[in-house]
Amino acid sequence: WLALFEAEAVSGLSDECGAGPQRLLEARIAGLEREAELLAETLAGLPPAT
Repeated sequence: WLALFEAEAVSGLSDECGAGPQRLLEARIAGLEREAELLAETLAGLPPAT
């Protein structure tokens, strides 16, 4: 799903903003940071391993 998100972001940014490589990189990083936050929240909610 991340590859699909990236493709949509690249297309959307290029079409709407004329974004260059730096802007696309910022979008990818933001997506990965959010994914890491969600994974951390999920892991924090799991019971401890025994």
